[in-house]
Amino acid sequence: MWILSRASQRAAERPLTPAERQRWARIGLLAALAMLLSYAETFLPIPIPGVKLGLANIAVLATIAMGDAGGACCVAALKVLASGLLFGTPLTMAYAAVGTALSLVGMVGLSRLRTMRLWMVSVVGSLLHELGQLLVAGALLGTGVVWHLAPVLYLAGCATGALCGVLAQGLVASFSDADTQGISCDTELIEARPLDWRVRAAFVALVAFVVVVLRQTTLPVLAVLVALGLAGCLATRVTPRALAAALVSVAGIAVTTLVLQLLVAPQGAVQVTAVAAARLAAITFASVAFMRLVPTEHLSSTVAWLVSPLTRSGVRTQGFVLALDVALGLLPRASQAVAAYLRKQGRPRSLRDLRCMLRGLVGIAIQG
Repeated sequence: MWILSRASQRAAERPLTPAERQRWARIGLLAALAMLLSYAETFLPIPIPGVKLGLANIAVLATIAMGDAGGACCVAALKVLASGLLFGTPLTMAYAAVGTALSLVGMVGLSRLRTMRLWMVSVVGSLLHELGQLLVAGALLGTGVVWHLAPVLYLAGCATGALCGVLAQGLVASFSDADTQGISCDTELIEARPLDWRVRAAFVALVAFVVVVLRQTTLPVLAVLVALGLAGCLATRVTPRALAAALVSVAGIAVTTLVLQLLVAPQGAVQVTAVAAARLAAITFASVAFMRLVPTEHLSSTVAWLVSPLTRSGVRTQGFVLALDVALGLLPRASQAVAAYLRKQGRPRSLRDLRCMLRGLVGIAIQG
């Protein structure tokens, strides 16, 4: 048994071939593009709670259309992981992870049917993504009132899903015309470094804190937990801007919950909303505080360390880490270029403008 285990570990540690490195570099490029689209989407706010264009899903759809279902799963995982750690919090990652997982299952399965067009696959994926977000929101807020948003979210999901499908088809064409052979993929496999003990302790504390918050329904106890989360933000020196953004997010969800509760069950609406808002505030503050401790500049080595048990079990993880390294290597300068591009061209106001923006982002991502 031990001999078989050692053999599988040696197989998992086998160096990547040039063709494999090029494939994983392409996956890293698509993941970087997904992150850029997530960033660009912040310039295109939609005034409906919970509704987003979901532009990052374009990169996942394009990977599926290229016939690489495994690569699409990796692009989605890298997008959720890196976007959450770089631009979000563990709370936003939870929403994205559940929705993305459900969406992937549906899209990969439907893509194998020849009668399904890419925009149809995208619509189904968008609806499943909304379902995942509603499941997380219901568990987090402790009230089923969020399900009354389902008709609005599903209607918006049909429109945004079809739009992303059309744009994804254009992205496939852009990649067929683009020269992606020059992507740098000469980086050696990053050495796995142990996480700082403070990060590990903070992660365990965050998980325990979330479990305690979700089990509470009394306002006095939740008020104490909110204070603890806020104290964590102050202790880790969270910037006032980040704290204000967290408060705005909590306030928006609280107002939406209160309106829905008043329409559905007016009696006790204030109590239910207060409990939901306190839960959300406590978890949000704790998540923001945790993110201050995550060494994002060493994200690749951190991921390499996290997946090292899989390598020892015989699973090849070098490609995934290489793709993450390529994506993170492209991201900094590309993000600056995206901001400059949007300042120069302005916000897209039509489908043609969105297509132009997508072609521009492809060029930015490839040139890195």
